[in-house]
Amino acid sequence: ANTQGGDDNVVKEPPHGWQTFGFLQIREHFRCDVFDYVVKPPSMKKWQMILDAYNKEVDSSYKFDDIVPPTQGYFSFEEISGSFKTVGVGAPPFYAKSSNMGIRRGLFASRDMRKGEVVHDGTDSDVVFPDAMAYRRFVFALPRKAACDITEWTWTQRLEQDGPMMIMLAINASAMLNTGLTPEEVNLLPETSTSQ
Repeated sequence: ANTQGGDDNVVKEPPHGWQTFGFLQIREHFRCDVFDYVVKPPSMKKWQMILDAYNKEVDSSYKFDDIVPPTQGYFSFEEISGSFKTVGVGAPPFYAKSSNMGIRRGLFASRDMRKGEVVHDGTDSDVVFPDAMAYRRFVFALPRKAACDITEWTWTQRLEQDGPMMIMLAINASAMLNTGLTPEEVNLLPETSTSQ
């Protein structure tokens, strides 16, 4: 099927051979490098469409029961007995918005954060795809704009030392945590290379 032209918010039939598409072929198919629309943080309706597609195509038993809606940041994390725990007080550490006249989007600090404060813990909210085929089914079950967002927010990671690389995705506002291109630009990192 052709995704060029037409409504970018309509799910279309996957192209011939989609079952073997790699990451770059998926992005090329959806023309993800041609962003001809204003980039805004996703609405609750869009997040719900993505959550529903994940449940339908990957794991029907997965429950998305975050305390905070995916359009918002998180409740504060507070150090209790040497580890950080979620507490329902204080401002979320970040919020999503567009910047640069709507060309970029990301998460912006909503308050000062303490050095070492946990501002995102994906242990319970980040999803892990069991295999590449599940990821492909999921992406091709989405309309173009959502599929392109997913390819921007997906990463691979080892969940245990010397374990296999897994395809990961945060289906909430933390997906818009931007990375720095140089070590000087990075101000947010996981505790270890296998931390979620």
